[in-house]
Amino acid sequence: MKGRWVHIPSGRVYNETFNKPKVKGLDDVTGEPLKQRPDDASSAVRERLRLYNETMRPLLDLYGERGILHTFHGTSSDEIWPKVRDTLLKFIPRKK
Repeated sequence: MKGRWVHIPSGRVYNETFNKPKVKGLDDVTGEPLKQRPDDASSAVRERLRLYNETMRPLLDLYGERGILHTFHGTSSDEIWPKVRDTLLKFIPRKK
């Protein structure tokens, strides 16, 4: 997230590790400067992760103990979503 940059007027999003702008720091379409949102700064990301771990750890432990926690690994939503979908479909009754 700290590598995310946004063209504020259009909402176009770029990232330093994928979907880089053609010219660093500038929007591909207009050439205007890109901005980094305050909530994408390293300190904000660290705080969000700290809070996530603090609040979610008890739930993850509980679901893990009950054997109903499913974990998915990947680096993009295109890679992870099919795994999530396939797991969710196992819990949806099929029509006869």
